[in-house]
Amino acid sequence: MVEHVLHARDTPKSYVRTHAGGLADRGIDEPIADLAWMALVDALYNHRLLAEFDLKEDRRRSGPS
Repeated sequence: MVEHVLHARDTPKSYVRTHAGGLADRGIDEPIADLAWMALVDALYNHRLLAEFDLKEDRRRSGPS
C-alpha cells in the first residue's frame, strides 16, 4: 500500500498514466492536489480494508438522537 501512495505523491504524472482507467471514471486525467489521498483510499479499498459509512443512513436506523 505504501508504494501505491508514494507513487502518487512522488511521480503523480506516472501514477495518473498507470491508473488512467480507474481515475478516468472519476473525471481525473491529470494530477490533482489530493492524488496521494485518493491513492491511499484506492489501496485500502483494493485490500478490503475500507469501510463506507452513510451518516444519514445510520441515523435513520438508530432512530432520533
